[in-house]
Order: sequence, then structure tokens, then C-alpha cells
Amino acid sequence: MPRTISFFECVLLGMGLIVGIIGFFFIKGQLDQDGLMSWNFILAVFVWLLLLLSFVLAALLEDVKQELKILLQDHAEEIKLLRAETGFMKEIAHEQLEEVKMLKEAFNSKKR
Repeated sequence: MPRTISFFECVLLGMGLIVGIIGFFFIKGQLDQDGLMSWNFILAVFVWLLLLLSFVLAALLEDVKQELKILLQDHAEEIKLLRAETGFMKEIAHEQLEEVKMLKEAFNSKKR
């Protein structure tokens, strides 16, 4: 089953692009105002990168959540199949036990 893109992921993508573009222009303005190696420029770049990293992590967590949901659904289906198969195997084992008992009785009656 192919995974679909959720509303949260679309909003997250839009917000990430907006933050990236606006942050770039703010950092460019800070660079033009203060120069290359000012504390304000370094702080602006650091905070902007942290913000972008938080958007990437949020997207990754959403993706992991969706994948785990799919895995849990598949796992539940597999457990149902295994339960059905286990019941079938118990029936077969019970039938084989009855056949062994019958063969044992027939063998013991021939022996006497």
C-alpha cells in the first residue's frame, strides 16, 4: 500500500519553505548591516539553522509515525493468520495423536 502525504506534512513543507526564505533574507540583511564576523550574524545563522533542523526532524518523525502505523497494521494481519494456522496445526496434531493411538491398539491386539 503506497503511503500518502498527510495534511500535516503539507503544512510542514510550506512552513519550512517560508521560514527558509524569510530567514535567508533576514540573515542577508544582517550580513549587509554588520559585516561577516559579527556576533549578531553568527547568532542569526545558528538560530536559523536550528529552526530548519527542527522542521526536518518534525518531518522525519511524521514519516516514522506513518511507517510504524503501516507496520502495526501488517503485524496485526500476520498475527491473525498465525492464530488461524496454529489452530489448524492443533487439529492436525490431535488427529495424528488419535491415529497413533489406534495404530498402537491395533498393534497390541495383533501381538496378543
